[in-house]
Amino acid sequence: MPRFYRRLVDQISSGNGWAMLLYGLIHGLAVLLGQIIAEPTSGIWPAVGVQAAFLIVAPKSRWVAMLTAAVLIEALLSIARYSPYTAGMEMLEEFPYAAIDAITATLIAFIYRRLCGQVPPNLRTAFLALTGILGVLVVDSVMGTAWLNLAAYEPWWATMWNWYITDLLGVLAAGAPLLIWWIRVEAPAAESPGSNPELAALTLVAVAISELAFAGERFAPDFHPPYLLFPITLWVATRYHPSVVVTLTGLLTMYVTFLANHTTPQTILPGAQLHPDAMQPLQLFLAMLLVTTMMLSIALNERRALNRRLLYVSRQVTAKQLAARQRFAVELQSGVDSALARIEGILRDSPASTTDASVAESLRECSQLVADMRQSVRSVADDLTLESLGMQGLSAALKQTIDRLRARHGLNVSFDAQSLPRSVAPARAAIVTRVVHELLLNVAKHSGVNRATVAVRESGGAVEVEVSDAGQGFDPQLLKQADARGFGLASIQDQVEFEGGSCEIDSTPGAGCRVRVGFALAD
Repeated sequence: MPRFYRRLVDQISSGNGWAMLLYGLIHGLAVLLGQIIAEPTSGIWPAVGVQAAFLIVAPKSRWVAMLTAAVLIEALLSIARYSPYTAGMEMLEEFPYAAIDAITATLIAFIYRRLCGQVPPNLRTAFLALTGILGVLVVDSVMGTAWLNLAAYEPWWATMWNWYITDLLGVLAAGAPLLIWWIRVEAPAAESPGSNPELAALTLVAVAISELAFAGERFAPDFHPPYLLFPITLWVATRYHPSVVVTLTGLLTMYVTFLANHTTPQTILPGAQLHPDAMQPLQLFLAMLLVTTMMLSIALNERRALNRRLLYVSRQVTAKQLAARQRFAVELQSGVDSALARIEGILRDSPASTTDASVAESLRECSQLVADMRQSVRSVADDLTLESLGMQGLSAALKQTIDRLRARHGLNVSFDAQSLPRSVAPARAAIVTRVVHELLLNVAKHSGVNRATVAVRESGGAVEVEVSDAGQGFDPQLLKQADARGFGLASIQDQVEFEGGSCEIDSTPGAGCRVRVGFALAD
């Protein structure tokens, strides 16, 4: 649907006559939908929302043609509502209402484009746009009520409110979904945590609540479930992209309004009669439902997009750092280590050419110092290339890491990899290797023992690593203190969580420490 909408607008923009005809049919369907939903009273008018959404994304050069088509379609469809003998006169009377809708849609499009352009709205721009639209609808309701009072006297405030809330629901329930779907095509969405089965289940629950609200009063006379739609829609808003949230909430609003207009008066509210005044509390509730879910989903989507951007930037920085470290490691090995090797060779051979015993001893000491320096340089180079081990596979990378720590720190590690995942992305293997290295280094420096256990297994599409020791342990509550960020395990925990993994630390003073880390297999 979003891509079809995009292609349709592109064709309208290029002046394609068939596209204009299709736009007219879509607007006509919105008018008919409003008539079906709103009879015999009122409640929602999707046509004005559809008009505004198309005008926002179409070039201004096509506005006149689109508005003309919308006014003609809306007036012609009045023929279906009246007797053939009076259809002509009624059609003429519909022109002013269609013109008011066109003016309202134009003002909404102008204000939205002025405030937001066609970029994805954030919470601030969405709030500004909504405020502007609310102001436009005040003008719209004044124009409509004034025309109605010219034709026949109507209660001013009741008519004005009914006109206002009806068009507001039309804009929010029909216009907002079209606009947000367009934006989703233009700007790919951040990944949302909700699943399709969950969405289907929530939709069924919302429909069942709506049915009970108007058809189930005989089972529970004092129970009015429409208000239970609020937590359901808020749940959806926290789990899905605004395009999904606003579309489903808009459809739900239309369905609830339809039920309210086609149910006997006794089942709407106790003592209420089926007339516009009785619809006002429900209309206000539905408007708040739409606004709240839309704003919440936009705010959460903005946060998810920001987190995704931060993660992308962080990974780019990490990749640059890794490349720089690897270059530095190569320079250490090919430059510094080679130079030190030559110096070591010269110093090792020099004692044979001197007869002074003290000088010979000094040269041998210098040779040993250079040898120690070479070993330190190699260790630094190995540490700098730690992440590159991930390219060899997780099992090989972990074994090499364990061998290095055993050689440097005398740490005896029991490595259990019987249920090691068959395939782990290189980037993910590098992260796991780095975390295991830091955990084992922490054991070597702080546990007071020289033995540790590393167990790796696959569980539920994730790789889980457990590093444990029987050392002196500590109080895990120390990690929650404000000054604990310099604590080794606290830093490791931050790294794991930042990379999207989970980290569980279990330790007791004097009884060792066990750290469980989990990462999704895919990067």
